[in-house]
Amino acid sequence: MKNSIVLIGMPGSGKSTVGKSLSERLKLKFTDTDILISSAYGKTPGDIVKEHGREFFLNMQEEIILGMDTANQVIATGGSVIMSEAVMKHLGNNGIIVFIKLGYDPMVRRLAPDRRLARGSGQSLMEMYDERLPLYEKYADIIVDCGNRCVTEITEEIIDKTKNNFNSHSSNAVQ
Repeated sequence: MKNSIVLIGMPGSGKSTVGKSLSERLKLKFTDTDILISSAYGKTPGDIVKEHGREFFLNMQEEIILGMDTANQVIATGGSVIMSEAVMKHLGNNGIIVFIKLGYDPMVRRLAPDRRLARGSGQSLMEMYDERLPLYEKYADIIVDCGNRCVTEITEEIIDKTKNNFNSHSSNAVQ
């Protein structure tokens, strides 16, 4: 039985914020893959992309995530995680994949103008959005539209939609 929740979604969709909320409510460890990457390389994912390019970053992200234990936790992933089928399979072994869906316009409003993203050279935000959306939908076990909803509402919906996937005998079971 799957005992983790893995959050995927566009940059700015609130994966880290919702992930922290879920981990507190479910009393599970919280892992943010962007923080793992920053810790391992001493640079933010955006700086790595800027200095070494998208492919280098995606390969490094894959290496780090494939090497991590995915059991018994809430995992917030970087927006580009869906670019690796191997990573998504690894995350899905123990985790319920939850796509936090955010429309294009709200994504643009939420992103800081100087935020660096793992997108193709010369790729616009709209092209990145169009490239990733079908992949998020492909890998998702559950889709939660975050729209104009608060973190608490999104957290409660995820808990409600995942509670039957957790082992009720576990001390970390969704109540």
